[in-house]
This record gives sequence, C-alpha cells and structure tokens, in this order.
Amino acid sequence: MQLSTTEIQDYESDKTFKLWLSDEVAFSDRLKAKEDGAFKMLYHKYASAIYGNILRAFVDQDKAEVILENVFIEVWYSIPAYDENKIKLFTWINQIAAKHINLSKANS
Repeated sequence: MQLSTTEIQDYESDKTFKLWLSDEVAFSDRLKAKEDGAFKMLYHKYASAIYGNILRAFVDQDKAEVILENVFIEVWYSIPAYDENKIKLFTWINQIAAKHINLSKANS
C-alpha cells in the first residue's frame, strides 16, 4: 500500500499540516467528490472481479451484464455513504453485487 499526502490548512493558527492517506482512502475521497475519471478507474479496477462473481450465480451473460450495470449504478449513487474505515471498497461493492444477485434470483 502506498501513501499519498494532502495538505490541510488550520485557519485559526494559520498553519498547514501534511496528512498522509492510504491509496484506498485517497481514492474513495476522489470518488465521493465525483472527480473526473475516478468512477472510470473504479470500474476498470473492480468490474471484472464483480462480473466473475455474478457469473458464478448466473450462467446467462446478458443477465450478468445487466446485474453488473445495476451494481455500478448503485455504487455511483451510494458512494457518499461508503465508509472506508469500516469496510474495504471491493468488499462493499461485492456486498452490493450479492444484494442484486439475490434480488434477481428472487424475481426469477
């Protein structure tokens, strides 16, 4: 894991502090800020693994692709609620995928 820095300005003391962030924390901050390219990076990083998990539940590739799309739509809208202190990003996305898999099975 690499660390990156960000500078925090304390306006009361007029001092600037460097804050060290893990890549995952910095990346989730970029996602929450809806920064250009962050969601695309997220999709490229995790979509194939999530798709593989969905395909284990559904052999039908068309259905799996629809579920994958729905998962990432929910991720996009739910990212402000994601707490990197409680759960890893991949695990959180995988939980959303599991919910969509279960809903799809229940509706079949």
